[in-house]
Amino acid sequence: MKIVGFCSFVAFSTILNVKNGLNCGTPCILVKNNDSKPIMDTERFFSMILLVFVLALNSYDLNAQAPSLFDHMYGPSITKIHLETNIESFKANRRNGNYIPAQFSFTDEKGINHNLSVDIRVRGKYRRTKCDLPPIKLNFQVEELIAKGYSSFDKYKIVTHCLDSDEGDEMVLKEHLVYQLQEEISPNSFRTQLIEITYLDTGSGDQSTHYAIIIESDKEMAQRLQGTICQDCYGVNRKFDQENVLYASVFQYMIGNTDWSIAHQKNVKVLLANNSDKFQLVSYDFDFSGLVKAPYYIPQVELGIGYRERYYKGLSCTEEQMLNCLDYFKSKEEQILGKVDMHPFLSKRSKIDIKRYLKTFFTQIDRKSGHKQIKGLAYIN
Repeated sequence: MKIVGFCSFVAFSTILNVKNGLNCGTPCILVKNNDSKPIMDTERFFSMILLVFVLALNSYDLNAQAPSLFDHMYGPSITKIHLETNIESFKANRRNGNYIPAQFSFTDEKGINHNLSVDIRVRGKYRRTKCDLPPIKLNFQVEELIAKGYSSFDKYKIVTHCLDSDEGDEMVLKEHLVYQLQEEISPNSFRTQLIEITYLDTGSGDQSTHYAIIIESDKEMAQRLQGTICQDCYGVNRKFDQENVLYASVFQYMIGNTDWSIAHQKNVKVLLANNSDKFQLVSYDFDFSGLVKAPYYIPQVELGIGYRERYYKGLSCTEEQMLNCLDYFKSKEEQILGKVDMHPFLSKRSKIDIKRYLKTFFTQIDRKSGHKQIKGLAYIN
């Protein structure tokens, strides 16, 4: 932003100086044809240069240059954040979704302090009404972001601990693990950052600290993956990237999640790649998965499944396509189970349970006819 402003100033100053007959370091010339007749005076010549320069700036993507607020939080270490607001006022608006003011601050890995004003509101559907502290939508002021050197990505989601208990914090850690597993399977994933957030209640003066997850903004994800989010891509009568959809669907099957839908665009973003005419899926929100096993998790009985039982909700495919996909997942077994072991904050009990659950998936697909026992899957002949 500063470079753009400086260059514009220099170009404009050059024109004014030439107009006034001053020596500005650039030869004051007359553009002539072969007959040495002037066809453009200096002022007009430089005005045209400035016009081209300004038009180029209008197409210049500042977001591609400046780091986002999320970039400053993103890293291997846990980020500690302070959120100061009236907690009771926030909870009171859980049904109407009104924004309230808050103050957001953290120190990044370089020791730089970041302090911004933000508007927050309750987000989500089921969790917004059931949680002790519902999930949070952050809406920063674009002007402040740009003024402080960030890109203009201004909207982020926070997955809270939901329940005021150790179980709530453990649930956050398990869902964070799922996002990490998704990144292991496919680059078509939201970046997430595990945070330790201290809530400072301006109403009561109380404060509490819990684990949470902050998710990069939708537009930031789309730009990183070089695509555009389709806002009204309901239904399945679209040209999807078959491999992408298949991998995303099998991932959901692996973690035992049925709380998603392509047709209703539920807990998925439909992305159209800039260099393609095919749509892709980016999944999020995994608290209803059998892996996370949230306290409020209940199986979808209409699918004919029981507690933590898996069900395939993806598009139909050929048997060959499914076998190739499952071979890929088999090749990732060691890395996937390794990420469970390496998670620094998950309890030993959770790690044992999650690995046991994931191994039932790998045991199934290892069997010669295991792919034929995938409930919900319909093959294309």
